[in-house]
Amino acid sequence: MKISSKEAFVDDLLEHYLARGFGSLSKTETDTLMMHLILKHSDLSTQPNHDLSLVFQLTETRLKNLRYQARLKYESNHNDFIKSEFFKLLEKAQLVADKNDNTIVFVVEDSFVKQGLKANLKSLGHFADHSFNAEVVKIKEGAFIDLLDAYFDADQKKTIERGAKAAMKSAKAQHFKDLMHEFLKGAANKAGGKAIDLVAIGLTGGLSEVSSWINGIKVIMGKDS
Repeated sequence: MKISSKEAFVDDLLEHYLARGFGSLSKTETDTLMMHLILKHSDLSTQPNHDLSLVFQLTETRLKNLRYQARLKYESNHNDFIKSEFFKLLEKAQLVADKNDNTIVFVVEDSFVKQGLKANLKSLGHFADHSFNAEVVKIKEGAFIDLLDAYFDADQKKTIERGAKAAMKSAKAQHFKDLMHEFLKGAANKAGGKAIDLVAIGLTGGLSEVSSWINGIKVIMGKDS
């Protein structure tokens, strides 16, 4: 385990540990705090639960619970955190082409993130399928586009719209959601009926990096394709 900044780690530890008085935290609260600090300040936050359970010598069930409690208690803005984690997940997600309805498939090991995404989908009138494996989440293309529409702000969507219209050879769509549909349909067609990694079509940027989405559209649909 590599701590990015030991000084920042110690400062955070002391701030939270002493907030209610020395020794006032219970063992469970202390364990939750330590999990939060390790996930925040180390290189372990993106590691699979199995690997983390070996590092901490905990059962995966105990690890998942501590991880969930740490997110719940110490993440100051839950919605922004869910959005940020969603875009990170897309770097390892796949678009599974289907003649009726394309599907986005990704693995979510962090139960707090998974519950947050499910809640966001539900608020948009959609549901995720994880019946085969609790950590493998599948959402239909329409649900995926609605999430993007909710997560990008108005200025970001306008920037993507302008880039998409300029890049596409003959874009029929005019608005963000319709342009995303054309883009994903084009990606699915290029996949030839097979699964394609989203990172392979340029979608490597996060919520604030709309340029990667425009580059992805250029690769799949644009003049450079």
